[in-house]
Amino acid sequence: MLNETIRPSTIGGIKRLAKQIKKAKSVPHHEALDIAARNAFFENFAHARNQLESSSTLKSGYPLFFTSYWYDRQRRKTGREVLEIELSIPLLELATKNELKIANSLGRFRLATPDLFVHDDVCSSQDEAIELICKAVRVLRFIEATGLKPSRDHTAAYPDREHNNRLPQSDHASHWYDPALGQFILVDEPYIDAIVDGKRAAWAKEHNWYLKASKWSGMYYGYTDLMVDGAPSPHQPDTSLRWLIDRPRS
Repeated sequence: MLNETIRPSTIGGIKRLAKQIKKAKSVPHHEALDIAARNAFFENFAHARNQLESSSTLKSGYPLFFTSYWYDRQRRKTGREVLEIELSIPLLELATKNELKIANSLGRFRLATPDLFVHDDVCSSQDEAIELICKAVRVLRFIEATGLKPSRDHTAAYPDREHNNRLPQSDHASHWYDPALGQFILVDEPYIDAIVDGKRAAWAKEHNWYLKASKWSGMYYGYTDLMVDGAPSPHQPDTSLRWLIDRPRS
């Protein structure tokens, strides 16, 4: 299905859109390239290539696409949402395929190609499809910015691996690992103010965990506060968390 709202920002994106246009409109390839370039606000494909290939910013990025399909039964409408982002390094240098599969929200997408995530289930509305993509992108940006890796070791979130030692009021939790320090990190996004006090402060003191509020907004909804909880490390307990806590998210 051709989505004419796509506004590609790279030569690769324009070429992919041109293939869709060529098939949907039965036009020659060169004409489809010009149409796709105009969708990206260029005069034609030659103009787009000259402008984009001379841009060091775009040239240094690595494009990545997210696709999610939706069907609104009440409105009897169907569609596909596509978002293009750029990474600072290739995707599989940020995380392995297995790590991407276990990352919250991001794991709901299938890595169809090294530059394309696809959500195979059909969402019940356009808004749901958009929010699904946004959640996945927020998780990926978190990985890109921090260098942390998704962790399968969920029991590490409980001191002494006892479920009864669970962090009080924890919600929307995700589990991470710092490969440089060998430190487990729990991130949660509860519906409470980003303040370490009361039961949560007492829990951190009792179990010798490093618990702080981050200046970042949450990954799950984007408006919940993000809290960072570091398990005791044989190295420097707060080293891997300091940047995440003290630096505002850009």
